[in-house]
Order: sequence, then C-alpha cells, then structure tokens
Amino acid sequence: MYVDFVGITGVFSSPVMSYDGVTGMIDMGGFDFTKTENDDYILSILKAQGGDVEATKTYLTEYWGDSADDYWEIYQVDDVLAGRYHGEGADYTEFMRQFTSKVDNSGTERDGCVVATKELTDVLQMLMDKFTFSGVENSWTKLCYYYDYLGAE
Repeated sequence: MYVDFVGITGVFSSPVMSYDGVTGMIDMGGFDFTKTENDDYILSILKAQGGDVEATKTYLTEYWGDSADDYWEIYQVDDVLAGRYHGEGADYTEFMRQFTSKVDNSGTERDGCVVATKELTDVLQMLMDKFTFSGVENSWTKLCYYYDYLGAE
C-alpha cells in the first residue's frame, strides 16, 4: 500500500491545508498535534496578515461581524495569538519531513507515493482524526493509492 504524498488534499476541507499534498500539510503545521484545528486556523490568518497581531484581530473582527465575540471565545484567539495552543499531542513535523525524500519518482502509477509503514499510518490516522474523520477507524486509508499488480504483460 502506498500513501499519496501529492494528490491527497481533496480529502481536507480545512483552510490550513494547502494544495501541495503532504508537503503543504507539513509546511502549514498540519502534523503538529500540539495545536488544534482551531489553533491552526487562527495561525493561518496570522500568517496571511504577515504576522501582524493587530491586523489579524481586525480581520477576524470584521470577518466574523456580529458573531465576533462568540467566535473569539470558541477559537480562543487571545491564547493562540499569545502562543498558547490547545492540542493534546506531539509535533510530528520532522518525522513526516523525512518521508518527503522517499517519494517515488519512477514515472509509474506510484509516482508521488511513499510506502505505507505502521509508523507513518499511525501519524496519518492522527491527522485524519484532527482534521476530517475523527474517530473513524482506518480513515488514513483515504490518503492511499491502491493498485492491483497483475504481473508482466
């Protein structure tokens, strides 16, 4: 089984995820489980605002409009902007980065894929639990590419 490191982002609806496959997720902090999805969202807005905290607050206040106070509390904006995050896991960013050098570039149907190891699939399950399919057993398989080898022609 192979994990698709290039074309999987259609699985994710979170604004944290870019369109650069797993590399984009790594760069955007998707494998840092010390942060929640809400933390990641606020940090993505902060990044889009060039790291300017006041501009981020202004943007969020305008974006959320009359519901800003409610969302401010839900997203714990002040905590996140102060560097306090709400996740309960570890940061697997560097662990995932090591797999980017193992991507298959052979020009076959496995192009852009990495062999699925137990360690990799455990981290991918955490990713799926964090962003899309919380509690769905083996949801990491949605990130995989399958094919049947039928032998030589």
